[in-house]
Amino acid sequence: MLSANVVMESLVRLDSTALQYQYEVQYEAVSAPFTVNFYRSSDGAFDPGDLFIGSDTATAGSVGDHTSEVVTLTTGYAPDLSRKFILAVATGVPSTDDTAALRIFIIGAVTHGDAPTGQFPTWVPFMAKKLTRMGYDATIPFNWAKLAALPFSGPALVAVDLMAASIRATIEKTAALGTWDLHLIGHSRGGTIISLTMDKLITDGVPQLNGYKRLTYLDSHPANASTDGLFNTLPQPTLGKTVLGLVAYRLAVKLQHLINDPPAFVPKGVDYAEAYFQKGLAYQVVFQKQEAILNLWGEDNIPTKGPAVHYVNLTTPGISHTGVWRLYARSIIHSLRTGLPNQTTFVPPKPYNLRPLPVEKTTVATFKAMALWQQSSQPRVKVATRRC
Repeated sequence: MLSANVVMESLVRLDSTALQYQYEVQYEAVSAPFTVNFYRSSDGAFDPGDLFIGSDTATAGSVGDHTSEVVTLTTGYAPDLSRKFILAVATGVPSTDDTAALRIFIIGAVTHGDAPTGQFPTWVPFMAKKLTRMGYDATIPFNWAKLAALPFSGPALVAVDLMAASIRATIEKTAALGTWDLHLIGHSRGGTIISLTMDKLITDGVPQLNGYKRLTYLDSHPANASTDGLFNTLPQPTLGKTVLGLVAYRLAVKLQHLINDPPAFVPKGVDYAEAYFQKGLAYQVVFQKQEAILNLWGEDNIPTKGPAVHYVNLTTPGISHTGVWRLYARSIIHSLRTGLPNQTTFVPPKPYNLRPLPVEKTTVATFKAMALWQQSSQPRVKVATRRC
């Protein structure tokens, strides 16, 4: 007569920290509870070098199929680019197949903020390509530049629908079985886009997105009245420059009120949120000359319905609003290889590391484009003349 045998059949992820496994007891009942250990692994087979992340006690011993209670992990559930499998391994019991494996996929989407000229910033695909090289299974450099150039309310909501649809389409075109972790990165007005996109995907309940959810805000600056105070302009003593800074500020505030984006926020269901921000002085800006007139600042008080936001102050002499994504692309993004960055002790590089990225192209200056738009939006008065 054959003795009891356990076969681990499957492992599913209910959310970022919750697992459930299925197993079959064959031939005869298991006489005593047995242990199921969980590991992070680089492949679907267990070996002693795999990372232990938790355990559960299986109590059902009768012959037949069984589904475990929900197991909540306290470690090892965040993205691990070198260990993309979670294993459930039965121990202390006879088994002909003691391991069930779940493949974890990671998708990252990067997007920009304002685009006065309607041109897609080249740093976005540059950063997405870095994520791909680091091991992300799919990346999306999301382009909403033409919508961002429109000086009125509403285009941001259209961009949210498009970004959510792009993420869905990217996930659905793979036939691979597994769960997806989601990481959204947004600069400036992009903070609004990633907030609403994440909220939409969570609310809609996309089945494949049962994994870890992370938001990265790069100098988040929604274009609405709430950020009217997040600017710095050229100071005295040069009167002409002070006037120029004041004009740029008033124009920027007027444009923000016209656009009136929804605020950035962290939705319920997000596992981790981080906000890199700066409050650099305009006159110290080194490379971005238009930002030496008016430098936008990032939010350091983003509302949250989920976890507390981890803030990193990147303020250092010479930094600017666009310098935040330069600094992230050069010096911070690599920390994703080894897990969460150390938010409390990160030291910004010196200003010379804020130089433009190799992929950047020269475009019409932001404030020149804004000034041209303002001129074109003024009502034209036709003066009638009469010859005497």
